[in-house]
Amino acid sequence: MNNLIYITEDDSSIRSLYECTFENAGFKTQCFEKAEQLFEALENKLPSIIIMDLMLPEMDGITAIGKLKANPKYKDIPVIIISANSEETVKVKGLNIGAEDYIEKPFGVLELCARVKKVLSRSINQNGIIKHKDIQIDIQKHTVKAGGKDVALTPKEFDLLVYLLSSPGNVLKRDDILNNVWGENYFTETRTLDIHIKSLRQKLGRQGDYITTVRGVGFKTD
Repeated sequence: MNNLIYITEDDSSIRSLYECTFENAGFKTQCFEKAEQLFEALENKLPSIIIMDLMLPEMDGITAIGKLKANPKYKDIPVIIISANSEETVKVKGLNIGAEDYIEKPFGVLELCARVKKVLSRSINQNGIIKHKDIQIDIQKHTVKAGGKDVALTPKEFDLLVYLLSSPGNVLKRDDILNNVWGENYFTETRTLDIHIKSLRQKLGRQGDYITTVRGVGFKTD
């Protein structure tokens, strides 16, 4: 999984809003005015997720999603529709054709980021494999490889690595990590997190350098 988002939106001001929102959240973005431009970019690199407007010049969003889902190379890329169209029939059509979520305009930027992260997390769990550079996690088999070598982790170290690699490039706050890995009602000192991060880095070897400390905030995976 990478942290690249493809955005198809014909309104330049909204494209700029998307870019600012997602890049502030640690994602990389590439924007397109037309669906045809999106398909050209897909030939070179696949994103983690696609944001799709419905009212596009030439090929409309519904047609574009149908084309994506009919192609074995692209069908597993999650798509979120963001549209001003609030008609229930349009929402149902978009979801039935393969979109993961439907967000109405206007929207809140914090909600948008949360919905994107939720879809990405769900797609990872369905696939069962998380890849980041030369680290690979198999969720179902509970195994980890780093640089092609098996890495033995404790259950908590495994959960911690999964959480870190689920949002590469994003700064994850210490409290959020503790809440998601140890549980909302965790009864442990934050020093526990530092100990687990140190152990995880050591066990991953050279790949442990991907986990960086953001002083005073938390950690991120480069």
